[in-house]
Amino acid sequence: MPDPVEQQLLQQVSTVAAGLTESEAAHDYDQVFALLSGLGPAIDEYFEKVRVNAEDQELKSLRHAFLREIQGLFARYADFAEVAAAEK
Repeated sequence: MPDPVEQQLLQQVSTVAAGLTESEAAHDYDQVFALLSGLGPAIDEYFEKVRVNAEDQELKSLRHAFLREIQGLFARYADFAEVAAAEK
């Protein structure tokens, strides 16, 4: 991840992922959701400062994979089909 904002988000995601594992094992779902919601500001900054659909296809693919990884963390605990209307 070449951009410092990406590197910061990657670090936070790694830290949160470890905390999620511990919190889930302890059945502490309040902590799970606190950890996930704590990523909000860093995710917002990522989308404000990083061009996800970069001209460089390799970088674009890397960024899309990174976002799928983040989405996967959230999807373990929330059914987004229930949160937003499905596209048709």
